[in-house]
Amino acid sequence: MKKLLPLILLAFFQFTVSAQTTRQVKGLVADSTGIKLSAVGIRLTSPTDTLTTITNSEGLFTFKNVKSSVFTIAATSVGFQSSVKKYLFKDDNTPITLPVIILNYENQLLNEVTVSGTPAVTIKEDTVEYRASDYELRENALAEDL
Repeated sequence: MKKLLPLILLAFFQFTVSAQTTRQVKGLVADSTGIKLSAVGIRLTSPTDTLTTITNSEGLFTFKNVKSSVFTIAATSVGFQSSVKKYLFKDDNTPITLPVIILNYENQLLNEVTVSGTPAVTIKEDTVEYRASDYELRENALAEDL
């Protein structure tokens, strides 16, 4: 009986370890015009873990060994509005292909800029004129000091 108990415990632990399913999650990120976006940061968050990756040159991303069937995908990129979506799938280990994630452009209106002043150097045909007030000189300095 003493030898049978460790054997039963070993079989139970092996069953619980193999019962944990993992799957592959992949998807595509594009802009609102359909152009595939590269180097978009993708974050998968689930109750059991958090994974991060970036899209490749064709806008594709892949997560391997995703343990949970409920997770959130967040996609972020400079110049685009972030996208956060929650997904729920069956508890099996079949690969998952997500629908295309569309990122919309983020427009920012900048304040106007007014440039005022006169140029410090003026070129007239074969002559270059400098504005003497732009240079610090000692009092009663000669023109050649300028």
